[in-house]
Amino acid sequence: MFKSSTIFATLAIILFACAVAQAGITSIVQDGKKLTINYSPMTMIWFEEELLLGGVDTNIAPYCIAKYGWSPLVCNLPSVPACDSIRLYGATGAGGSNIDMNREREMKSTLNDSSKTVERDGKKVTLSFQDRVQDQFIELVSDFFYTIMLIITVFVFPWRAKQTLFDLKISAYDEWKDIIGTEFYEGGTEFCSFMGLLLLNWPVVFKTLWYLNTEHEDKSTWAQIFYREFVEKNIKKDDKELDKEILINPTTTSTTTTTTSANTKQSPNTTRKTKSDVEWKSDFRRDLQNIGFEFDSNGEISKFPPTEVMEEYQRSTRFKDLILSAGSGSSSSSSGSGSGNKDDIHIKDISQHQAEQQLLKKQQQQQMEKEKEKEIQIQPKQKHTSVKKKKNK
Repeated sequence: MFKSSTIFATLAIILFACAVAQAGITSIVQDGKKLTINYSPMTMIWFEEELLLGGVDTNIAPYCIAKYGWSPLVCNLPSVPACDSIRLYGATGAGGSNIDMNREREMKSTLNDSSKTVERDGKKVTLSFQDRVQDQFIELVSDFFYTIMLIITVFVFPWRAKQTLFDLKISAYDEWKDIIGTEFYEGGTEFCSFMGLLLLNWPVVFKTLWYLNTEHEDKSTWAQIFYREFVEKNIKKDDKELDKEILINPTTTSTTTTTTSANTKQSPNTTRKTKSDVEWKSDFRRDLQNIGFEFDSNGEISKFPPTEVMEEYQRSTRFKDLILSAGSGSSSSSSGSGSGNKDDIHIKDISQHQAEQQLLKKQQQQQMEKEKEKEIQIQPKQKHTSVKKKKNK
């Protein structure tokens, strides 16, 4: 199917990309004024700002040199106290092409010993050399299987899927079950690799499909779901306590919202961070879609959820926090009396909505009564005309 040279070249490129992706700083060791930074091959690091030395931020750019990582980087520090922590602004790449330059790598300096302290179940545990080797071996095995799954998915799965579609087109309609069963039996490795990568990288797809047609169903579109999953998580948030996750159940509140409400009760003079008009509208629209509201092309509400659901959402802490975080522009635009912008959300009061529904029911009943009266009036006229015809005969 492929030439051997093409396959080997592609595998070499994939292995090179994996090596670049795994590049990074491994350890930082300080011995007096000497700071040694060990890092993996294909790593390029430099220092833009700070090294926290004895509680004081110090620019160490003059003491370090940017270079590629085949040997440790040694920095001769000034005569200052011990290094408390270090913030490294680095990038990984080949030929100077930087990847993720804005990622902040924060690491703490470690002493010259063969142990490592990690946190497990909220407790600090010191790992021995054997434990560290075991952890690294498990990570190496998992990375190996992940790479194999990626290679199978990239090269073999498209060919298997194309072959399956071709067989379905040229075969009779009744044979589709046998064809799919045969392809799954022969290409189980390809399909399992594809589904495994999908489950590891995009679990939101399985989660959304799992909750379809249930009370926890996400009413957002696929574009909004993927935007929340891959874009909003990469946006740097100034307020880390603000919860912007999907509202699945209005009654359930996250621990972050409870902590923020508790902090506001303890210190009423503290200022709450307000959202911009666009952020507030998008969050509010997402909440409304998740509890059952539907919008038309003009941004107006076309379908309401049950009254109990709306009242339950209005009593939730999520709704209160959203209202408190609204600025003057967003609160005025949400009242429904703004300009005809598509992004604006026009919400009618629940009592007004109920009154409109009752009025529609009354109008329908009156129309039915009028139609019945017309039918009753038509029947005597028909009888009268039939009697006249008999007399004329």
